[in-house]
Formats: sequence, C-alpha cells, structure tokens
Amino acid sequence: MAEANVKSLEDHTRVVGNLLQQGLVAKNDLLSVQVSLADARQRALQARNGLDIARAAYNRLLGRPQTHPVELEEVQVQRTEDDLEHLIAIAIGTRPELARLSAQANALRCQAQSVRANTRPKFGVSGGFTYLENRHLVPEGYGSLTFGLEWTPYDGGMARAKSNSLLQQANVLARLRADATTRITLQVRKTWLDAQETQQRIEVTSKAIDQAGENVRVTRNRYENGPGHEY
Repeated sequence: MAEANVKSLEDHTRVVGNLLQQGLVAKNDLLSVQVSLADARQRALQARNGLDIARAAYNRLLGRPQTHPVELEEVQVQRTEDDLEHLIAIAIGTRPELARLSAQANALRCQAQSVRANTRPKFGVSGGFTYLENRHLVPEGYGSLTFGLEWTPYDGGMARAKSNSLLQQANVLARLRADATTRITLQVRKTWLDAQETQQRIEVTSKAIDQAGENVRVTRNRYENGPGHEY
C-alpha cells in the first residue's frame, strides 16, 4: 500500500510539473506535491526496512540464513478471548524453562523423601542357590535365604534438617516457575493485543490510502480542467 501511494504521488507530481510549465499552476503547488511525495517515499522506505527486519528475525528463529526468501500468506483471523486463552495454554505447555523448573523441583522433593527415609526401618530379603558340582552329594548344591533389618531410630535430626532444606529449595523453584508463568502469560497477552492493534491499523491505513488516492484523482482532474490557484 505504501508503494502504491508513492506511485500515485509520482504520477501526480508529473502532472503538476507539466501544468507548471504551461503556466496553469503556481510553483508552490509543485513544491507541496514534492514534499508529499518525499514523505510518502520515506514511509515506504521505513515499511520496507521493517519488513526486511521481520523476515530476518523469522529466518533466525527457524535456523535459516537471514536473507532466505520468506513468502507470507495473508490469513484473516477473527481473534477472540478464547483464542488468547488457547495461546497462553500452548505457551505454558511448551516453554522449556517451565519444564526445567518443574523437573528440578520434583527431583528435589524426591531427594527429600529419600533422605527422610534413611531414618525409617529397612527390611531386606535375599536368596540364592549354590551348585557344588559334586556327584557324591544329592542334591549337588544348597540354597540359602537371608533376612536383613536396618534401622537408625535417631540421627541427631540430620536427616530431617537435610530433607527440610531440600524441600525449601523445591519451594523456591516452584515460586520461580509461578513467576515465570505469569511473565509468559503477560508476554502472550501483549503480543496478542499488538497483533490486534496492527490488524486494525492496517485497515485504517488502507482506508487512508484509498482516500488519498481519491484526493489525488480529484486534484488532478481539477488541474487538468483549469488553474489550481489564483496567483
């Protein structure tokens, strides 16, 4: 749309220049059109640069060369609050930092349970069969069964202290995960709102360009049918 606006103003500038040579318009009219054309070219350049940066950033996220061609398909999407909640759920379920914090917290809780279990009774049973390879013995071997019991009724509170320390670390990681979740939710909401604003801005800009084109057409007809100004 920016390029179309530049093209329209270029055509209009040529028309006004021809009318100026014929003495039908004032020089100030040509200068005014040239200023508008320069401003349109500047906006078109900014749009091209912004598009190039967006394509480079997109390629970087995909691990491709930043100059790789990017073809975008325009899709009209009706964004609703349900879409936002769905996007937030996807982000929370796929962000690696959240999964990492959850795994670390769970590992610390398991360690805390393991440490606390050291002070509880532990009972074990083991069995086996020993083969002697002696044909004078019947049977040629013997079996064994062993029972074991280990219990540390009191260790001075060391196991409980270490277990509580591990649980505190797990709780810290849980709070970090909760904070990261809120930050991710805010990021998704901001991006979603920015996308809505951009879509509305595109619609407004499109209408403004259509109006500008109509203004150029009317002004051109006025110049071609008579003097633009009295001077």
